[in-house]
Amino acid sequence: MKKMISYANEKPLRLHFSGYNTLLSSIKLASSRLLESKLAAIAENEDRLNYITLKHDNKKLILVENLIKCLEKTGKNVIQVTLSDNEKIDSTSNLKDIASQSTPCLFQCHKSFLVNIKYIQAISPNEWNHYDITLDGELTIPLSKGFFPHFTVAKNLLKSSAIQTFR
Repeated sequence: MKKMISYANEKPLRLHFSGYNTLLSSIKLASSRLLESKLAAIAENEDRLNYITLKHDNKKLILVENLIKCLEKTGKNVIQVTLSDNEKIDSTSNLKDIASQSTPCLFQCHKSFLVNIKYIQAISPNEWNHYDITLDGELTIPLSKGFFPHFTVAKNLLKSSAIQTFR
């Protein structure tokens, strides 16, 4: 008796069995192969994600860097994190510590701001010979002259990677 077991996106696995134990071992082998391929795909994507650890209400809060739009130092010990869905979270972390945890895609553009370059829509000069960064059309952040080299490095890094969001 021949049976065929197939999974999505895989070649069919033909099985020939004469007893229950053979069938059971074949199913275990097929399911372990499927599980290994799924775990490998998850591990591959896991390497691409960078996590940022923040202090929030005396607890550790772990965020995926790609979900952070920008961070703004609003007080002496307060940082306001704006997420991709425009939700805002207050943290007591240090801006310098967050910058050290992040990849170059989350770069410092001002002494009080960190910006994720993936969310930048436009860069425009302002009246004081500086630049303004526009995120999602409504959020405008200053780009200081001293931090302009950080922006160019991040922009070149983004151009060389597979992600092309900056215009």
